Amino acid sequence: MTRRSRAVDLVIAAVVGAGCTLEVWAPQVFGSTHMTGPRAAVFGSYAISIGALAVRRRFPLASAVVVATALSLEWLVFGAPEGFGVFALPVVAAYTVAAYEDRRRALVGLMALFVMCLLWTIRDPVPASLRAHVLTSLWLSPVVIGWLLGAYLRTRRLYVRELHE
Repeated sequence: MTRRSRAVDLVIAAVVGAGCTLEVWAPQVFGSTHMTGPRAAVFGSYAISIGALAVRRRFPLASAVVVATALSLEWLVFGAPEGFGVFALPVVAAYTVAAYEDRRRALVGLMALFVMCLLWTIRDPVPASLRAHVLTSLWLSPVVIGWLLGAYLRTRRLYVRELHE
């Protein structure tokens, strides 16, 4: 890894961290839809996930699993919030695991994030009916799109490298 790529990872983690911080501690500024459980618990799961994103290229699968686990545990205990952190953290993790891991490990990361998405859909208290839960789950399709984009860019990067060789 180059210094530049480490710096980019830290900047991405800082930007996502700033958004998550505003979502938790200043919802009127950043506009989180609703918060479940104590703000400190939500922020704690976000902070662990942000730490994982800071080292995402060095440990892509571990980063995705940590994001999925930290958010899932908080949601199991308190219920799932809606807002920036629920969206941004898994999307960045999904892109990263697909872009920097071989296909098998990338699929493991996607499965961890998929289970997290299912848990979010189940534990989100806003949807009242089964139909509403299904429609809500479509909101997390950017996780799959992020993974597909990462997989495509990894394949392209490997192809171009092979052409140069």
